[in-house]
Amino acid sequence: MIDIRQLLQLKVRGLSNRKAGAVIGIHRNSVDTYLGYFKASDKSYEALLALSDSELQAFIPLKDTKDKDR
Repeated sequence: MIDIRQLLQLKVRGLSNRKAGAVIGIHRNSVDTYLGYFKASDKSYEALLALSDSELQAFIPLKDTKDKDR
């Protein structure tokens, strides 16, 4: 699992999704997916960083529930 808090911190610092992904070691498309989950919350990156780790994790669907019908 990626470090969600680190991803948010990199975005606050202004890194592109591609650069943030390179720092964390995941593909840009994965960064897009994770950030899409957070964007749906209508919270800023700063507001998301104020949440606990478990609250942040709640934004990410479990792996076995995503695209289960595929």
